[in-house]
Amino acid sequence: MPEFERLPRAFISYAQEDAAIANAVARDLRANYIDVWIDREGLIPGSPDWEATLREAVATSSCVVLIATPNSRASRSVQSELLLAEADGLPVYPVWAAGEKWIESAPLSFSRTQYQDIRGGAYTGGIARLAELFTAQGHALPPHFLYRSFHQILPPDVCPPTGSQRCGSVNGYLVYQKTVPEQYMVVEHMPWFGSDDLMSQKAFDAILIRPSAYRTAAHLLDALYLNYLSERFAPFTYGISWVLCTGAFGDGVLAIDPHWVRDGKVVVPEDNVSRRMVEPPGRYNLDAGEEFSVSEYIDEPLKIVCANHPWVTKRLIRHPKGKYAVVKEVLELKPADQIDLSQYPYVAVVDSSYLPGEYDPHLGLIQVRECTPEIMARFDD
Repeated sequence: MPEFERLPRAFISYAQEDAAIANAVARDLRANYIDVWIDREGLIPGSPDWEATLREAVATSSCVVLIATPNSRASRSVQSELLLAEADGLPVYPVWAAGEKWIESAPLSFSRTQYQDIRGGAYTGGIARLAELFTAQGHALPPHFLYRSFHQILPPDVCPPTGSQRCGSVNGYLVYQKTVPEQYMVVEHMPWFGSDDLMSQKAFDAILIRPSAYRTAAHLLDALYLNYLSERFAPFTYGISWVLCTGAFGDGVLAIDPHWVRDGKVVVPEDNVSRRMVEPPGRYNLDAGEEFSVSEYIDEPLKIVCANHPWVTKRLIRHPKGKYAVVKEVLELKPADQIDLSQYPYVAVVDSSYLPGEYDPHLGLIQVRECTPEIMARFDD
């Protein structure tokens, strides 16, 4: 299984006059699952020491993409960034973005270096070849990987690692997590908030998965199980021995087939064919940007929540403590056996705690009122 302590990343080196093409290259590399650093995002306006930030950005990247143009050849900033890359032993991948002759756009030291031509009509093909090269040489992110020390628990007087964000606190310590790349979801297989040896471990790994890489949720769960959980659980036990959920103890939104819910309990079909979740991952709320944990406990009874607007299910996933207030605004109870799941594009299986009718396993919730901008603004503030 692939694993990283620090993610591979491409540093974009360009002249400011070529910002438009540099931004386009950064965008399209990200679309090919290549993380990038570009100064318009990485440099904070008014930063007192932008040079130190640039030096660190180069040092923590795995390669450099040189936007080669007559402007960049004359740019002192680009020359300095290339010297830093050389000092750190980073490979440099030139892309020819403007100019009539390559020698007019490239520094002399790159005059005989292979490059990708992205001028004019060659742009799409050049970016595709660069992305293929990055994938082959390990600069692109794979569909899934173990992210080492994703969460770190530090005393308040210790500076957090660069690029980390505070996400909680425990016993007077602060909890930080690393930045999640676009198009990935997080699976905490040993979540810090459920650990018995929390204060002795101080760092917890996480699994990152790109949902769009999998045609169905079953394929995603197979990859998760085979690469990371096969020594922990027996085969074909999803929904029985373990489940992905948004809470550490099965008390949030569960990523399971809503057809498995009977009278508030999970009843997984016995045959392996019908138990597989054959729709795309998003149908089960396995979306990029979400965070799930592997739980061995399912808090019952469960309720099925059906909505016409994605805000409803996203709100339940990301703010479970506020779910009762959200439900009162736009949802109503209905007998579960009268709910046609196919009529709703957004469905979630939710722990019923603090929901209307929580003790009645025969009731579900359906959206009956529109999610107006006023309602969403009031809850999202």
